[in-house]
Amino acid sequence: DTVWTKRYVKSRAYDVMQTRDGGYAFAGLTLVQDTLARPYLLKTNAQGDTLWSRQFFGLNIGMATSVQQTFDDGYVLTGSTSNASVHPTSWDIFLVKTDGSGLVSVDEGVASPVRFHLLQNYPNPFNPSTEIRYSLVSPSHVRLKVYDMLGREVATLVDERMTAGNHGVLFDARNLSSGVYMYRLTSENGYFETRKMILIK
Repeated sequence: DTVWTKRYVKSRAYDVMQTRDGGYAFAGLTLVQDTLARPYLLKTNAQGDTLWSRQFFGLNIGMATSVQQTFDDGYVLTGSTSNASVHPTSWDIFLVKTDGSGLVSVDEGVASPVRFHLLQNYPNPFNPSTEIRYSLVSPSHVRLKVYDMLGREVATLVDERMTAGNHGVLFDARNLSSGVYMYRLTSENGYFETRKMILIK
């Protein structure tokens, strides 16, 4: 008989396991755009309530099809990834090892960041959404905000303390008009960086 049922939106599962703490971990994909999927790991408690989730930044399309808990209570995932915009039939295997909270110290073959850095959004130009990525060399309270060309704030994407590492956030601009926008990352240690992006509808 059914004991409980949970639903996790904008995601798809290909493997699930019960973890040593009685909860569950599943591997699959999460949709960040209609045509962009990331490998995904989600951890729940014994009642199926989400404790945390992680997406792993790879190429345009990716999915995790297997998850196992490791002896150090981390997780190892494997699956497939493809850069569909370059060669839609070319797939690669990936293997990701995380700690017990699903975090990794290596992302896309690049070591943990050695400096604060705001990357160019992708895609750019975009419609209606784009991904903004940034790197933190140490834990910090950061703010990531979007402004129009008159300097008016139109969105706050991040305003919280973040762990060191590589991060990404999706900016949905479907309620904004076409034009040039600026996004700015600031941290509590005085770092700031600004970049430009173009919305075309």
